[in-house]
Amino acid sequence: TKYEFDKKKAASLLDEAGWKLNANGKREKDGKVLTITFMTTAQNKTREQVQAVVSSAWKEIGIEVITKNEQATSFFTTTLRERKFEGPTAFMYAWVMGPESNLYSIVNSDQIPTPSNTFSGQNYTAFADSTVDQITKENMKKLDKKEVYEGLKKVQEILTRELPSLPLFYRVDVSSCDDAIVNFKPQGT
Repeated sequence: TKYEFDKKKAASLLDEAGWKLNANGKREKDGKVLTITFMTTAQNKTREQVQAVVSSAWKEIGIEVITKNEQATSFFTTTLRERKFEGPTAFMYAWVMGPESNLYSIVNSDQIPTPSNTFSGQNYTAFADSTVDQITKENMKKLDKKEVYEGLKKVQEILTRELPSLPLFYRVDVSSCDDAIVNFKPQGT
């Protein structure tokens, strides 16, 4: 699924959902202004710059944005894992995964941090889908990479349709080696 950047469509969808522009240019419904807290890790200039651009676009369509950044230690161990936030909140963080990733730790519902599993797992979005659960569990037992990749294609189709998270940008890693080195395979993101 491909989603085009379209502020007019976003505004139209907000209107349809009942979030109308008030006299101050803010989206309001039932007397309450639509406010999103937007969090990321502190002291990361790239993320802070992206956060500013996204916040600006949201503000242009009438959404109030509160930016709040935390040190990575509390951001990942308390705020995300233990869900220590209230109301509409958006989070920006990075996943570093190699080409061998199965996505199990970030999209399987068994990996949603909860008190019953002592907040282990990295499915911070609390995404749950029985097909994704089945494929990611089965893929962990498979040795045939083609079979694994076929399963991951189905997972990606579901993720791009359901959008538990939205990739904003990708880091580029360049790998090079001398021609004399054999069987070299990049292990980057």
